[in-house]
Amino acid sequence: MNPEIDPKNPQLLKVSLPTSTAEVKQKQTKLLKETMDQSKTSLNHLRGVVMKDLKKVTGSKDIVTALTKNIDKVYQSYSDELMTALKNAEKSLK
Repeated sequence: MNPEIDPKNPQLLKVSLPTSTAEVKQKQTKLLKETMDQSKTSLNHLRGVVMKDLKKVTGSKDIVTALTKNIDKVYQSYSDELMTALKNAEKSLK
C-alpha cells in the first residue's frame, strides 16, 4: 500500500486497496472458519470447566439445576451467534 496525498486536500491521504480476487476470498473464508473453530473450542472448554465445578458444589439441587440450565442457555445463545456471524461473513465474501 502506498499512500498518496490528495491534491485537493493536502491533509488527506488516499490509500488504494488491492481488488479482492476469488483466491483472496477463499483464504479469508478458510481463516474465518479456523477462527470460528477456535472460538467454539474455547467456548466448549469454558462450559465444560464451569459444569465440572458445578458438580462439586454442595447445596440446593434446585439452584444447581437452575444454574446448569442458565449456563446451557447462555452457551447455546453464544454458539448460535457465532454460527450466524460465520454465515453472514461467508455471504459477504462471496
